[in-house]
Amino acid sequence: MNKKVKRRARNISAEDVNAIVQTIDGLVEIVTWKIVIDKTQLSLGAKYTRQALYKHARIRMAFESARNRKDKQKDVGAHRDGLSAREAMLIQQIERLKSESSRLAIENQRLLEQFSRWAYNSFMRGLTEEYLNQPLPAINRKKTPESINKNNR
Repeated sequence: MNKKVKRRARNISAEDVNAIVQTIDGLVEIVTWKIVIDKTQLSLGAKYTRQALYKHARIRMAFESARNRKDKQKDVGAHRDGLSAREAMLIQQIERLKSESSRLAIENQRLLEQFSRWAYNSFMRGLTEEYLNQPLPAINRKKTPESINKNNR
């Protein structure tokens, strides 16, 4: 019996999150998780579940922002019948950029809130600004001695 083994998709990387968020920002139709999953599969070549996508805050926020945007745009769509293809494309691009801008504003606000939390918590622990601004330690990129390599085999 040859059963087809269903393999799981690779983990969602930061680059994948960016690509998925841009895909969501570019959607012009009604935004649903099924549509996001299908578009993601086309662009990334991997099919993710709604739950896997929902775990990432940036994807979740982009989805909710697009959902709210589409609710507000229902009335505007009826006034576009007399536009040329170029005008329609430009309007669509403007809407995508507005969507991206509003999503980035929300994301920025969330990061500012997180920074405020970190600043408060570091203050409560007695960490100074000088301590927090110390440079990261240098990474040791030296070659491993042969004696260590032989012992680990």
